[in-house]
Amino acid sequence: MPTDHLTYQLSYRFPIAVVRLTGELTATSTRPAHTALVETLMEEPTSVVVDLSGVTRADQAGLALFPAMGKLAREWPGARLLLCGLTPGVTAALPESGWVAVYDTLADALAAASTDPVPQRVHRFLEPTVAAPRVAREMATHAWWDWNLPGRPSSAQILASELVTNGVRHARTPLSFSMTLRDGRIRLSVQDLAAI
Repeated sequence: MPTDHLTYQLSYRFPIAVVRLTGELTATSTRPAHTALVETLMEEPTSVVVDLSGVTRADQAGLALFPAMGKLAREWPGARLLLCGLTPGVTAALPESGWVAVYDTLADALAAASTDPVPQRVHRFLEPTVAAPRVAREMATHAWWDWNLPGRPSSAQILASELVTNGVRHARTPLSFSMTLRDGRIRLSVQDLAAI
């Protein structure tokens, strides 16, 4: 039985991420698209643009991925999902949803995405050493005061330290630490380079 084939290419123009899909997007081929979108959301963009101009065939089951991922993107990290380059057949099969926006071209989608406010963010790669938690605490403290947040940065310091300590202790690989202020909410995240 032949299998549908779908590939993806990611590019980041922080704060906008672009995912280009090529091939057939069907119920049996959504895994690469799902993987690409999750990988992209981990970078906490303001918008994710999905270019479907390379999709030769799509069915409703495959396209159902986008409303679900659009909802997820809005919930975390607060990003919009924009689709572009849809053929008339793909457009007809796309389920209606308030979670995705559709644009004719990549240029149109990028122009729309560029209007989203850019969150304040600090980011740094850390080596897996005993000094990494201290560096993360210092970053959290400086960001707190630079962003004129009320109160004291104690909770952010503790969370930064704990997240980085876990990465150092368990992954033992270089870490990526980020602290983002978006819509009045602070997000701290740590990614390691351990094989999944």
